[in-house]
Parts: sequence; C-alpha cells; structure tokens
Amino acid sequence: MLMLEKLATWVLNTYLGEYLENINADQLSIGVLNRNIELENLPLRKDALRSLKLPLEIKDGYVGRLQLQIPGGSGFLSKAWVVQIEQVYLLLGPSAKTQDVAADQRAAADEKTKALDAWEEQRLRTKEDVPSTGQSAYLTSFITSIIENLQLVVKDVHIRYEDSVTIPGQMFAAGITIDKLSAQSANANWEAEIASGSDVTRKLLELDKFSVYWDDQCNVLEDEPDKSLTSYMSSEGRQALEHSFVVNPFSGCVRFTRNLSPAPLRSLDVPRVLLDAELQHIDIQLNRSQYRQAMLLAETTQHYLVAWQRRRLRPVCQVTENPAAWWRYAIFGGVRGLHERLRQTSNTFLLDCLHENVVYARLYRTWAVDAESLSEEEVVRL
Repeated sequence: MLMLEKLATWVLNTYLGEYLENINADQLSIGVLNRNIELENLPLRKDALRSLKLPLEIKDGYVGRLQLQIPGGSGFLSKAWVVQIEQVYLLLGPSAKTQDVAADQRAAADEKTKALDAWEEQRLRTKEDVPSTGQSAYLTSFITSIIENLQLVVKDVHIRYEDSVTIPGQMFAAGITIDKLSAQSANANWEAEIASGSDVTRKLLELDKFSVYWDDQCNVLEDEPDKSLTSYMSSEGRQALEHSFVVNPFSGCVRFTRNLSPAPLRSLDVPRVLLDAELQHIDIQLNRSQYRQAMLLAETTQHYLVAWQRRRLRPVCQVTENPAAWWRYAIFGGVRGLHERLRQTSNTFLLDCLHENVVYARLYRTWAVDAESLSEEEVVRL
C-alpha cells in the first residue's frame, strides 16, 4: 500500500504539481486506501505560467475538482488509472510587474538544477537497479503500464484573458472554453482498451465544444469582487455573458498511432507516427474591432519579448537622471542580438564551450566519487 501511495503522489505531482497548490498528502493517504483520491478547490499557482516568459499574470484561478481513480483487485494492472479534472477556471491579465533580471536568473538556475537533479536521480536509480534485474524489470513494467494506460478526462475548462491596459480607454477580453477533453488508449477499432504491449500503440483524443471568443467591449471581472469566479466562468455564467465567438463551438477527435517496430526504419511507406483528425465544421468570424485589438495585443507582446531579451542592458534609473545610460541602451540594445549571434559562430566561442564541458565533466566525476575533495570554488563552479 505504501508503494501505491508513492505512485499516486508521483502521478499527481509529476503532471500537476507545477500548476496546483495545496495537494494534501494526508488526503492522498486516505484516498489510496479507498482507491479513489478526490481533491476539491485547488488554487492555481501564481507562477504557473512563468516559464512562458509572456507578459501575463494569473489574477485568479482554481481547479474545482481533481479525482484519481485507482482500479482495485484483479483489475489493478488490467484497467486504466483515471484522472478526472473538472471546473478549470483561469483568469489572466497583463502583467503589472516590472522585469526582474535577478528573479529571471534565479528561475533559470532553478530549472537547470531541477533538470540535473532529475537526471542524476534517474542515473542512480538505474545503477542501483542493475543487480536486481527481476524486481527492477517488474517495477519498470508496472510504471510504464500505468503511464501508457492513464486515462485523462477534463471537463468545463474556461481560460479568460482581460485587458484594460493595452488600449487606453478600452476593455476587451478573450477566452477559450472546452466542455470536455478526454485522452485514452484504444484498440485497432478505436474503442477504449488497455494497451497490450504490442509494437503499435493508439491514443484517442476527443474534444467536445471547443470555442474561442473575443469580446471587444466588456466589463472586467476582477473589478467585481462581490461575485465569485464560478458565477462568470462556469458554463451557465458564459451563457449569461453572451460572448462574441471568433471560433464557434465545435467538436472532433484525433486518432494518434505510434509504430514502435523496426518497420518504419526499413520502409518509407510505413510511418512511425500517424495522426488522423476528424473535426466538425469550423465557423470562424472576426470583425474589424476584434482584429484591431488582436494586432495591438500582438504588437505589445512582441515589444515585451524584445525588451525581455535586452533586460540586462536596461538602466534602472529614470531618463532624466542619466540620459547617457539610456542613449547607450538605445544604441547598443538593438545590435546586441546580432553581436551575440556572430560571437557564437566564432572559433573562440566554440573552444571556450569545449573547455567548459571538459572542466565540468572532470568536476562532476570528482563530485560523484568524493564530493568532499572539491574546494568551495569548484563546488560553486559546478
């Protein structure tokens, strides 16, 4: 039962831990005993979209219900683990925070550290599992079976972006709504079925009532704190708001086939991956006001991305305090990208990269064998 609890925790943290807060370990323990883990009203992390590096800020958002169904008895391996998510409501807005170079550098360093830690953990686990081939093979097959046959069902999704800053004096909102999205393993007839371990695996993705709207004139929901997010973002609330749809609701399915046999390597006629999409009639309409707002938003986003690339050169003072610094930023900021690309193609840059790789490999080997023998300076460099 302890192993089952660890697996359930791993499934939830691996796929949802980066986006959700308050995943309670005690609730997981109780749920594992009943083979049904159910969590409600999970708030979304404010930094869930930080990796996108876009001028977006999560104003509000939560997942109304998260359920993990674990098959019991004889169906533990012959049936799919089901992850069901309902009421995914996310309210976005333009970021009001200034670009923080130090915070971006810390976030980038944290991402690299997590990737290295995960790789190291996998390497050590593989090394430890080599002697006990029977047990490790069973555990690997067990985890692989769960991942391959994981059934995902997402219902009632509403992602809304509100903006009253990009165009002064105008408030607009854009959003995506989905009634239901499901993904599961299937057989040759595209019926739900557990993968049997054959060389050909099939996944069926079904989409119900997907739509995109753009309200060129609207009220900002975050300015009305007396009403809950659910009253606006739910399916009933969406009908009351009378959205202007750019893409009218449509449904469809995608059939994904992956051939793991050697046949695709031997013949050009046998594809490794095959996608077959079957969609209903898609009605797209866009008026002049929506188009204008979309272009202004895209232009603002592009300016932000360019400024983000030059954020290290941007002076922290006001223009009147140090005009010379701002002139240097205006002159050299535009050509910095070109100089950087030219520098990366030089022989000196390539030799420096090779040297750094050799030094890193040597330090890492020393750390893996005897970490205490490294000096403080070498640990910092590693």
